Amino acid sequence: MKYPNAQILIFAKQPIPGEVKTRLIPAIGVTSATDLHCAMTRRVAAMLSAAALAPFRFAVSGDVNDPLFAERDGSLPPTTQIGEDLGERMLNAATRAFEAKQKPSEATVEYVVIVGADCPSLAPNHVQETLESLASGIEVVFVPADDGGYVLVGMSRVFAAMFQDIVWGTSEVLQVSLNKLSKMGVSTRCLSPLWDVDTEEDLLKLAWLEQPLEW
Repeated sequence: MKYPNAQILIFAKQPIPGEVKTRLIPAIGVTSATDLHCAMTRRVAAMLSAAALAPFRFAVSGDVNDPLFAERDGSLPPTTQIGEDLGERMLNAATRAFEAKQKPSEATVEYVVIVGADCPSLAPNHVQETLESLASGIEVVFVPADDGGYVLVGMSRVFAAMFQDIVWGTSEVLQVSLNKLSKMGVSTRCLSPLWDVDTEEDLLKLAWLEQPLEW
């Protein structure tokens, strides 16, 4: 692997029908919403496995033993998300990743990258550019989402403020995070924005994928 001292965390929910992709349920139903969630999650994991840029693992909301989170080539055992909201869960996951070692014989983690499981447009070049930016000295790297949030964040260390006092799920998430980091003097970089799948309108974007999503 090109970045053995990095760790990528795929944030994903256990695929419990009726509890994933809930905003899509009125349009496509519970079963299809669950199937889509699983397909997108598998796609991100398969992409990271094939790219072999860095070790990765699932950070799971729910049961880590669900078959969806089975280990793949290049993956580490899944871990459980801990926290009351998304920010607290990301903060805790990143902190634990930096504090852990990949294996007893290896150095500690230098870079942590968190990606969402619902961004089928995420590709190896986005992850590689993130890791290259971190290795060059940039402290925090974002891949913005079209809706004002972000689908990926990479960091060379944990900056707790960027995960705190954020109204998650709004169009201001990325800008508020950038403002916080700017006030702290933290160097940041935003890569080209991507889209994720949250609403009925987002379903139309699936047709844009070069490799169709099977769900």
